[in-house]
Amino acid sequence: MINILIGGGIGKFDQISQFVEDNTHIFDHIKLSVYDGPNNCKWNGGRINRNCFFKLDHLDFYADHNIDVKLVFTNNIIDLDDPVGNELLQAFHKQGNGVTLINDKLRSYIRYNYPEYKLTYSITGIDNINVPMKRSDVDKYKQLERDYDYIVPRAEHNLDPKMLLLNTNKYELYITEGCCTKCPVWTKHFESISEGNRNIDLFTNKIAKKYEDCWLERGSSEFDFDAHILDENQVMDLYRKGFKYFKLSGRDADHRPGTGSYIDYLDTIKQIHTRVLNDQ
Repeated sequence: MINILIGGGIGKFDQISQFVEDNTHIFDHIKLSVYDGPNNCKWNGGRINRNCFFKLDHLDFYADHNIDVKLVFTNNIIDLDDPVGNELLQAFHKQGNGVTLINDKLRSYIRYNYPEYKLTYSITGIDNINVPMKRSDVDKYKQLERDYDYIVPRAEHNLDPKMLLLNTNKYELYITEGCCTKCPVWTKHFESISEGNRNIDLFTNKIAKKYEDCWLERGSSEFDFDAHILDENQVMDLYRKGFKYFKLSGRDADHRPGTGSYIDYLDTIKQIHTRVLNDQ
């Protein structure tokens, strides 16, 4: 079965829950999971905290509909004594749920104290890549395979033939990544977002713009933007080659210009479902 992971599991709960109830037939063929960084946690990363708080009703709905939830604890600096982070780990801890992260101390801490979680290494931690892939990139991913249940590779590598040298069952391919090829400020940008989440408690559009907006000149011929967004035909080709997990954006939808509407991401699930049926 093809697995689709979509952002906004808490912040976009109303849209997701309505989508699930309106499209129950889809989930005979697609395993849906969601991810988010709730409760303004200082461990959150990837996107700036934006005041989305989980409720027990959210977890009950997802459990009732066989939808797994991933916490996005991708901050590069982690204080293991943070009360919010530990409360979230306790609340979401169940078989099938997961945590996406890059901090090795947090990985060891979760493995020991919360063994039910599946752990995913985030795309945000992967820098200094080659395009096309070289042996050093393959070795880097294989090292991560030893420590993590899943890895989100850089989107530049999604279609690279050398990905087939890896354990395809361990990879979540990010198919809506809109950054440029080999972004020269990749790590610095995500470290800035992490810093913002460690020091800012309240989301505002102004704060999000400061930390999240692209640092490069979008539209410049110097950078190749949106080159790695895959359509449903490419997704199905990768699925036939052995990749089973595909990740969609969504946490920042409707907040930042150019990120698309959340409906667009939900429609992508429908389009993939249509292709799954056509392939049968």
